[in-house]
Amino acid sequence: MNLVIRKNAANAIADTAAWVNMINTDGAGDRWFSRIIETLQSAARSGVLHAICQNEALARRGYRCFTYRQKWIVAYQIKGYDFTVYRFILGSKLA
Repeated sequence: MNLVIRKNAANAIADTAAWVNMINTDGAGDRWFSRIIETLQSAARSGVLHAICQNEALARRGYRCFTYRQKWIVAYQIKGYDFTVYRFILGSKLA
C-alpha cells in the first residue's frame, strides 16, 4: 500500500518533530520524525484496519484511529491502495 500523508497531518508531524528537537538534544526531533514515518509505513504495509475513531467528529468522516506511543492519535482511511493519514493529534487536545 502507498502511504499518503495529507497536509494537515504532515504539518502536525513536522511541528511535533520541531518541538521534540527544541526540548531535547540536537537531532532528537529528526529521530522522532523517522520513527513516526516508519510506524506509518509499517501500518500501511500491514493493511490492518483499526476501529472507527471514538471521537464523534472523526467518526463522521469515516476515519479509523490508532495511537502512537500512547500520546498521539493517527486518523486515517484506506482507499484502494492508498493508506491516507488525515490527522495527527495530541490525544489530550482531542475532547
